[in-house]
Amino acid sequence: MSMKERILQLYKLNRIDRELHELISLRGDIPAKIEDLSSEKNQHDERANALRAELDAIVAAESNVQTENDHLLEKIEKNDEMLRSGAVKSNKEYDALAKEIEDATNKIKDNEKAA
Repeated sequence: MSMKERILQLYKLNRIDRELHELISLRGDIPAKIEDLSSEKNQHDERANALRAELDAIVAAESNVQTENDHLLEKIEKNDEMLRSGAVKSNKEYDALAKEIEDATNKIKDNEKAA
């Protein structure tokens, strides 16, 4: 290899080295930014998962309350029908049914306040 060829190769190598340094400087802090954004995304994903779990728990609780309220309304209607139909044989039985209706109504109100 002649001296001229070696100098030419050194020149090409130097030019490649400068381009590499330029690319590195252009890259700047992009890898650090990517790492920060990735970390931030993971935090948001974790928060979103926690919120989804919380929402699922709230929806399940609301469904349970609605089911309970439906059951209580059926009980109120049944007891009210018994009171109105004359199927009650004594004052004690009447008072017990009236108390059940009152308790069920209060429980529904409490459920609605809690929701």
